[in-house]
Amino acid sequence: MINPYTLAQHPALTAGRFFLTIREFCAACGISRATLYRAVKAGTGPRITKIGGRTLIRVSSAEEWAERQELESATVDLKPRGRAALPSLADMFSGRRR
Repeated sequence: MINPYTLAQHPALTAGRFFLTIREFCAACGISRATLYRAVKAGTGPRITKIGGRTLIRVSSAEEWAERQELESATVDLKPRGRAALPSLADMFSGRRR
């Protein structure tokens, strides 16, 4: 999940620009280019615009995408992962389950 405050405080947004480069968008969101393109291919990423030979993302599209990510993550039921998902010794000996 991205930090929406990071995206909102990006210098390109505060400078009044209309578009972000792919590099700027990924840096602001803390995601890799591969993650961005997987999301776009799956239909869950922001809309991408080609202008000349440049690939850009409209600032309003980036903000809409960030809001969607925030809303979707609020409804996700988080499950423990890694060691937190394993039962403790006390649980194993008492017969309780998580």
